[in-house]
Amino acid sequence: MKRNLVFIGLLTFSSFMYSQVGINTPTPRATLDITAKTSDGSSPEGVIFPKLTGDEIKSADAHYGADQVGTIIFATVGVSSKEAGSKTENIDTPGYYYFDGVKWMKIKENSWNIDGNTGTDPNIHFIGTKDNQDLIFKRNNMRSGIISDKNTAFGYEALNPLGSGVYNTAMGVSALKSVTTGRYNTAVGSEALQSNTTGDENVSIGLGTLSSSTTGNYNTALGTFSLFSNISGLSNTAVGRFSSRLNTTGSFNTSVGVQSLESNTDGSENVAVGYVSLAANSTGQNNTALGNYALTQNSTGSDNVAVGYGALRSGKGSQNTILGTNAASNINGDGNIVIGYEAGTSSSGYVLNNRLIIANSSTITPLIDGNFSAKTLKTNGAFEINNGTRNGAIKIVDGTQDTGKVLTSDADGVGIWKSVAISFRPLSIPSITYTHPANNNNMAKYTGVPITLPPGKWLINVTLGLEFMNSAADIYSKGSNFIRFRLGDTTRDLNIGSFSSDAMLPKLASAGFGKSEERGMVRGDLGVNNTSGANKTYYLLADNVSSTGGLVSFDVRFDWDESSITYQPIQ
Repeated sequence: MKRNLVFIGLLTFSSFMYSQVGINTPTPRATLDITAKTSDGSSPEGVIFPKLTGDEIKSADAHYGADQVGTIIFATVGVSSKEAGSKTENIDTPGYYYFDGVKWMKIKENSWNIDGNTGTDPNIHFIGTKDNQDLIFKRNNMRSGIISDKNTAFGYEALNPLGSGVYNTAMGVSALKSVTTGRYNTAVGSEALQSNTTGDENVSIGLGTLSSSTTGNYNTALGTFSLFSNISGLSNTAVGRFSSRLNTTGSFNTSVGVQSLESNTDGSENVAVGYVSLAANSTGQNNTALGNYALTQNSTGSDNVAVGYGALRSGKGSQNTILGTNAASNINGDGNIVIGYEAGTSSSGYVLNNRLIIANSSTITPLIDGNFSAKTLKTNGAFEINNGTRNGAIKIVDGTQDTGKVLTSDADGVGIWKSVAISFRPLSIPSITYTHPANNNNMAKYTGVPITLPPGKWLINVTLGLEFMNSAADIYSKGSNFIRFRLGDTTRDLNIGSFSSDAMLPKLASAGFGKSEERGMVRGDLGVNNTSGANKTYYLLADNVSSTGGLVSFDVRFDWDESSITYQPIQ
């Protein structure tokens, strides 16, 4: 009977073993249900898992395999010598560990909840790694962020995970999506620098900035779609929405302002500052536009400078320098300099080349109007030079300037420096007395006085004393006398109707003497034009005309102190 009871008990226990087990409870609710024996704190309650040191766990490595997955133990200390790849490499601190079939994994005491956490301490809690490994973020299993010691990225598909470039920063959807070896790039904004592969040191901030750039270096783009089309252009700076938007290969451009340099494709070394400044430029080089609408319509012109609102706004051309609001806003042409408010803006689309215009309105008669081709400068107003009391206010050098000359003009107004016409120059004459023969009424005779003159036009002044004393009887019996002097080309007698070939008005210096007049003076001028290009000698000739036909003799007293001959240049 006793044997049967034991057998029945074993069957009952065996049945119990293959169902649910309860400790301190007759009604277990799971495979193993442990109920606290006391609840008044009179004794400790709980479950103690096996406690082993890390080295003790390591010594049993061979006994843990697929059948032991889920095993839980408590490590009292970490393993003394960690081995990479071993089952116990994660056992580095005391705590609970579970076996995942390959390694012992620590059961974290402080998990980070996906629905938020409380009681956090920024000094000790963080999301990240505690070893020298990158931190990766993903969305839909696509990498959407990385924090490494070489690159930083955040955004869906930001920064190509297969690239080897270093020190890149990408923030935004597809920012730096294609980079391979490019380095030192900063991309902030959706699709910023998304096509860049090998370009270095680019800064791209804003939607689609530098989106097409593949190999360009040293570019800076700030503003929606700025430098959007750039492919290989270098060292460009674009600030503002659509600034340099279509640039592909142009380099060394600077554009600041909405749509500034928007249409530029391969033009280089342009500077555009202001709303839509240089907006239409496509291939022009070396242009500078400062001001809203400055050089807006210029497309292919080069080497222009436009400063001011609307300066050279609709004009097209090259080598123009424009300064002023709306100055030259609608002219076409090359090589112009225009200065002033609306200067050079008198009609729509007219052509100017190589002009200098200074005005403060759109007048067709600017105050200053110059022509570089013709080398002329016209002023439409009075011209005044005034520097106060200082001498030397004006200096004009044309190759004819010299000491004592004055500025003169010809019939066309062409100025030239010439010697002062009132500069008298004395001639050295011999101290002699010339006696003119009587009864000589048709020939002028040489007086013995030569006159040598430089090239040019001259006025000779003669002041000569005359005497009739040697023929006193004649002058009382005959009529009055008319004494005349002229220039000859030789010492030979000259018909009284002839003169030197260079003579010009006045050709005779004359004086009349009445009957019985014994002495007197002849004062007059003789004109001559020496065109020989060298000094030339002329000869002073004298003749007499009598009212009665009976000519008396007379003396020319060159030896008198009253006698002199001077000359002066004339025009």
